[in-house]
Parts: sequence; C-alpha cells; structure tokens
Amino acid sequence: MSFPTTSILDNFNRADIDPISGNWLGPFRNTNLPRIVSNTWTATNFGTSDSYWNAVFGPDSEAYATIAGTPASFDTFQINIRGQQPGSSTADGYACSLFNTGCQIVIDDGVATQLGASPPDVRATGETWGVSAVGRVISLWKNGTLVASRNDSTYPSAGSIGLGSGASSNTCQMDDFGGGTITPTITSPQWDRLPKPPVIGGR
Repeated sequence: MSFPTTSILDNFNRADIDPISGNWLGPFRNTNLPRIVSNTWTATNFGTSDSYWNAVFGPDSEAYATIAGTPASFDTFQINIRGQQPGSSTADGYACSLFNTGCQIVIDDGVATQLGASPPDVRATGETWGVSAVGRVISLWKNGTLVASRNDSTYPSAGSIGLGSGASSNTCQMDDFGGGTITPTITSPQWDRLPKPPVIGGR
C-alpha cells in the first residue's frame, strides 16, 4: 500500500483567523479550537486544541499533515481518524500521537489507550505524518514509509478525520492537511488474454 492516496484538503494559505473556521468544526472533544497563523494550523497557547473536517470518510480511510514551525520539546501532535461522535465529550476514534521522544497509535476514547509498543521514530519539522485504517489494520506513516501497524476492531465504522495538539506555545503548527476515503485499486480483467473456449460443432 502506498501512502497517501488522497489529496490535500486544506493548505491553510489564507489570512490569520482565531478560531479556525470554514470547513473545520470542533472542538473534537470539549477542548479549544485552534487558529490559523502564518498559513498553518496553529494550536492555542498553553492548552489542548483540536478540530475535525466537516465530512465523514471510510471506514477505510486515511489522514495526514506536515509538521510546520519549530515545536517545543513537550508539544504533542495528533492526527485523528474514524472519529465517532465528534464535538461531544464522548468523542472516540483512532489517532497517531507524535512526541519529540517517539510516536504512538492510540485509541482515543477520552483516555488515550496505546496500541502496542511505541515505535522509535521521532517527529521533526518538515515531515509528513499520517494514519490509515483499512479493516482492522491501523497504520502509522512517516514521509510515505510505514512505521507501525496494529490490529484492532474497536471502531470499525466510517467517521471524521482531524488534527489535535497539546501545546505549550504557538509553535505547535501543522500544514497541508489531507485525507479521505481509501478507494481500492481494482485491475480490470485482461479478457483478450484469457483462454479461448473450445469450438463446439465446428462453429
């Protein structure tokens, strides 16, 4: 599987605004809405921020974004997928969480539950990170390369995708958010290459 297979939904190239608006909704779970600052998705200072795209994708789906700015060492980035009940205190789904010391695939059900061990990869400015959900397989990607996959069936349904952060400053920024439903690649049969049926009765 290649990653990503869907296009960018928002490059944030527009005037600064606080809070974010347009096709963004939120907060995802009773936190703060982020802003647009200097053409990036930017966290609220000294607090948790999140937002989700105004559409439902999947259940086979993906979401990704590029890390922008220079995040503080204890800032956390999060990319959400298969979000359930967005905009409420019971919002659930999957997410990849990115730290300066590692990354995780988590079940985000009010209290994040980590799936498996933390991969050793760490995030850096300019990298594109993402998460995909195909059936039971939840995968974490970095610059188009698979970092880790986990099997889980907690949230099998279509849902929302979005971005979140735990920030200590306005340097927690992301850019070029994309994602959507993953469309399987179907190869048409090569009918002209199939064996010809036998001729019956000389016809």
